[in-house]
Amino acid sequence: MNLRLLKYFAVLADELNYRRAAERLHIEISPLSRAIQSLETTLGVSLFVRSNRGTLLTPEGEALREHIPAIFSAIGQARDSVLGVAVGNRGALHIALSEGMNPTRLAALMAGCRADEPRVVIHFSEVPFAQQLAGLDQGLYDLGFAPSDHVGRGIVAERAWQDPIHVVLPTGHPLLAMEVIPLSEVLRHPLVLGDPKYCEGCRQQIDRLISKGSAQPLVAAQVQSTYLMLSMVAAGVGLALVGASQALSNWELGILSRPLAEPAALTTWLLRSTRVARQNVTRFVERVIVMREDSTFPPSRAR
Repeated sequence: MNLRLLKYFAVLADELNYRRAAERLHIEISPLSRAIQSLETTLGVSLFVRSNRGTLLTPEGEALREHIPAIFSAIGQARDSVLGVAVGNRGALHIALSEGMNPTRLAALMAGCRADEPRVVIHFSEVPFAQQLAGLDQGLYDLGFAPSDHVGRGIVAERAWQDPIHVVLPTGHPLLAMEVIPLSEVLRHPLVLGDPKYCEGCRQQIDRLISKGSAQPLVAAQVQSTYLMLSMVAAGVGLALVGASQALSNWELGILSRPLAEPAALTTWLLRSTRVARQNVTRFVERVIVMREDSTFPPSRAR
């Protein structure tokens, strides 16, 4: 398929208005209309339909729109790899990250890669877990870090690291008088939790922990990011259960953390497709395993 036609399709699918789409593309409406007709002829299907409600996508158009991000991402990755080789880089790694990464571990891993293999370029993409799995399956990503090992066939999950779960509280909260906080005490207070649609793996692990308690949680809010979660804790909306590294990296928000009395941890998994066997991927996996087994790596501490 012609990439120019796909670009025109993507803009029109976003705007659902020929005039606005043409303005964004800096062309007239007539060439845009001809381009869409040409793409429809190539595919043998109708992608748009005009009705009294305006321009709408057909089911076939919806299906094509779902693939557009993957198509342009693959093209961008191919371009980056080619240009990287041209300037002396030894290829590139495309790594997907899900919400809730341990910043200390990730920073140490990146620093090690830059020191040992400075000519290998690493590109990171922050995507939801489901999108990460799809991208690994389609070859858009070489590796992924996610808080879940429910990956299905064709993808391998290797345990990368664990982060102790801490209770995050606003400054001045009465539970801060405790050195460690029992889960039963946490469940007496409203909680701010990650939205399972955006924080799927982390939420599953937190839900399993909460299910061990004797009370049902009172959910004050569900959010898409750890930063918003901790901001809500600082504002007094509720308490949160997160990896200790996340609490420590955001202490300036006006929050403090304490370990749970019943030790628990969030596990992060390194994901890769079974079809990927490049040497730089293998070396990266080995580096993660070495870091995982390194007992000298500093543990997370409460603040």
